[in-house]
Amino acid sequence: MPLNISGLANEMKAEIEALYGEPQNNQRLLDFCTAVSTAVINHFKANADIDLASGDIPVSPGTFKDSLAVTITGKGESDPVVLSGKIK
Repeated sequence: MPLNISGLANEMKAEIEALYGEPQNNQRLLDFCTAVSTAVINHFKANADIDLASGDIPVSPGTFKDSLAVTITGKGESDPVVLSGKIK
């Protein structure tokens, strides 16, 4: 699921209302939560990296077909590879 500014802002607003009750100015609270959510999500998108090494995500052996439609079973073996990318 991609990071979502308005979704996070509404979750923050709901949490604040649950803790402190209904605000005097509903729109002002939403504007504040939107500003904070924008800063947080943009910071994560710009700076957070994820590095996964082979083996970090378990994959069950499966049955595959090659281009000649011959069934190949088992699991592939390869050298470890680090996958890197930005959070979206």
